Amino acid sequence: MQGDWYLLVIDRFDRAPEIWQKAAGLAGLSAGVTVVSDPEAAEPLLLRGGYDLVFCSYYFPAETGTQFFSRMRAQGVQTPVIFIATEMDTKGVLEAAAMPMADFLVSPFAPDSLHRHITLLLGSTDAPPAPPQEPA
Repeated sequence: MQGDWYLLVIDRFDRAPEIWQKAAGLAGLSAGVTVVSDPEAAEPLLLRGGYDLVFCSYYFPAETGTQFFSRMRAQGVQTPVIFIATEMDTKGVLEAAAMPMADFLVSPFAPDSLHRHITLLLGSTDAPPAPPQEPA
C-alpha cells in the first residue's frame, strides 16, 4: 500500500498515535494518525471530513462503536471503519456486516490480518481513496 493516508482512531484506551502508526505501517499503510478517546471527540472530526479510514473501538461506556457510526452514517459520514474489540462479539460482527463500508477485527491481530481487512474493505489500496465529488 502506498500513499499518505489519514486515519482517525477512536481508541477507548487512548493509546499514543505512534502505536497506531506502527500498526498501520506493519500492515503496509503509510499514514498520518489522529487519536481520540471517545465518540464525542470524534464526531466533529468525522463531520468535518478528511479521513480515509477509521479504526474504532467497539465498546464505549455510553454506546457501542456501531451505534455511534450508525448515527454518523445518518449524518452523511461515509468514511470506511474497522471496529476493533478485545474479544469476539457476534452482535458487533453482525452490526458491522450490516453497515456500509464497515468491518470488525478482534485484537490482538497480525499485521497481515489488518492488511487483509483493509484491502477487503477498500478494494485497491495503492493510493488513498479519492475524495467524494460534489454533484454537478
